[in-house]
Amino acid sequence: MGIRIQPDLEISDRYDESILAWMADIYTYLQWKYALPSEQTAEKISPEDLYKKYYPLHETSIENAVDKLKQIYSL
Repeated sequence: MGIRIQPDLEISDRYDESILAWMADIYTYLQWKYALPSEQTAEKISPEDLYKKYYPLHETSIENAVDKLKQIYSL
């Protein structure tokens, strides 16, 4: 995903594992529900941008978050 992590550390101040899990759910849902190739999705919504969109999109359902992202990024 382009985000460098140190998996040998138990807790990292560089990234939040729950945000990465949410991002994986978003990318997977986009690919599954809308038949969007993952490469195309990652080009339009970079991992860094999606990481920043966690707040406030994580407060809603995955389906609603994906709908918002589709509108924002014209997917």
